[in-house]
Amino acid sequence: MVSTKQHARGSYVVAKPSPKPTARLTQRTIDDLDPQPGTQYVTWDIDPKGFGVRVSPAGAKAYILKYRTKAGRVRWATIGRVGALPLEEARDKARRMVGQVADGKDPLREIDVSKGAVTVREAATRFLTEYVAVKKKPRTHAAYKQIIDTAIVPQLGTLPIRELSTDDALRLHVRLQATKTHANRVLAVLSSLLSWSMQAKLFPRGPNPCQGIERYPERKRKRYLSREEYARLGRALATPRVAGRVLLLDENDRVLLVENNVDVGASATHWITPGGGTDPGETPARAAVREAYEELGVRIEVPADAEPDYSDHEVFTFNGRWYDQTNHYWVVRLAPDTPLVAQGVDDIERSVLIGERWWTVDELRASDAVIYPVGLADVLARLLCAERAPSA
Repeated sequence: MVSTKQHARGSYVVAKPSPKPTARLTQRTIDDLDPQPGTQYVTWDIDPKGFGVRVSPAGAKAYILKYRTKAGRVRWATIGRVGALPLEEARDKARRMVGQVADGKDPLREIDVSKGAVTVREAATRFLTEYVAVKKKPRTHAAYKQIIDTAIVPQLGTLPIRELSTDDALRLHVRLQATKTHANRVLAVLSSLLSWSMQAKLFPRGPNPCQGIERYPERKRKRYLSREEYARLGRALATPRVAGRVLLLDENDRVLLVENNVDVGASATHWITPGGGTDPGETPARAAVREAYEELGVRIEVPADAEPDYSDHEVFTFNGRWYDQTNHYWVVRLAPDTPLVAQGVDDIERSVLIGERWWTVDELRASDAVIYPVGLADVLARLLCAERAPSA
């Protein structure tokens, strides 16, 4: 029986060895090992465990040691070529390597370091500096660095980047399975690191070792914006606009508000002062006069260049569009029994206007309704005090 082994530099076919070697290798048994066309196989020694002779399809023979590192990584070390290295010397060398493994060391790692092999840690440092910092956003760079520093380097940092295998990537992914979304992000960053390493000639060109590893299912998360977040989003998307509005007062110091159901991030209706955005070439004062007539059918007088009695700022939506609006307000007294009949609202405005109501300052303070401008009760109280104050 044969099986296919995957290696960072490619794949090769290996004859399935006996799981339990029963004889000690001798020079005669090695000499009697014949090549098998198209098949590479290994004959194992009984001692030390993992020591054997690998025979290539062409008949080349080499002493090898298969071992597992402390981190669980299976490695294949070539000790020397049969004929160039005596059997007993190869066996002694294998025993020394087995001792290193028992002490928690990786013999091949020591060889790689002596040859100047680039480690995953070193490749990752270059990846962050030469690629991510240059071509990605700062927030992406910070996220990649956090994943590399806390997940990839602690587990794989000392391995030569050229030797990284699918088994290494899969083992890391499984190790992080308790946090499945994080595990998937780590695998994605590792895949990106290896793709860059191929371009930088630090890793052999070919299939990415992370390719084909199935990601963990992720549960989609849904979160609704708070009112403050909703407003910040609106400001980012909104169209700037200036509006003229009126604080219509009757003889009893009550203010007239209009109820509507324009979407401002809340499902309930709310109350606003009459008014609206300026038309091209129109001053806010002129807009206030026009809107009072269109919405309520009342004719008021406000000089075109008059300074507003009060101003504020708000972000809201109307007819599916965001507005970042500065409001200017003028206080206007209405004569008793003035009829209120809309004269110029369009179909959209008519669909959101519900009705009107006169409010006292105390009623504004006691109400649970949504009222704009925010703090209207205090604003109105200050304006009324200023109106009653004797002039100098």
